[in-house]
Amino acid sequence: MGKKKAGGKKAGGGKKKKGPEFYTGEEDLSPFGFKLRDIVCTPIGLKGTVIGVKYDPPGPENKDSAQIWVEYADGKRCPLEPKLHSGFIGQAAGYRRVSEADHIWRDVEIVQAKIQVRGVGVACACVWAPSTHPLDSPVRRAHSVR
Repeated sequence: MGKKKAGGKKAGGGKKKKGPEFYTGEEDLSPFGFKLRDIVCTPIGLKGTVIGVKYDPPGPENKDSAQIWVEYADGKRCPLEPKLHSGFIGQAAGYRRVSEADHIWRDVEIVQAKIQVRGVGVACACVWAPSTHPLDSPVRRAHSVR
């Protein structure tokens, strides 16, 4: 008999290998009309980023049970309603992909956040170096301003 952990369970005992948390392939997302990382606006005006599809029971062979999931700005992850077997959830159900400009701004904000985490300001990206050209000396510039 194998060793027992506290609580009476066997060590290393019978866990099934789980599939991925979310299925993110094109074949999983295309029935919903969205792509991975699309920003979707819900019927009540909330915006979330597509993070993948879950099946119930788990496994991509259960296509009718597919449900697309989004992550909101506060980090909360929720499924969009209805499930795939209820039909397409695009414009008819009130879900729509936001404009391309919103996607670009999201990416810009991500880059800015990474820059701030590293402690490098945007102004630090450019290094100012004085000119070494003899005709561009401070004395010459002062005389040419007259």
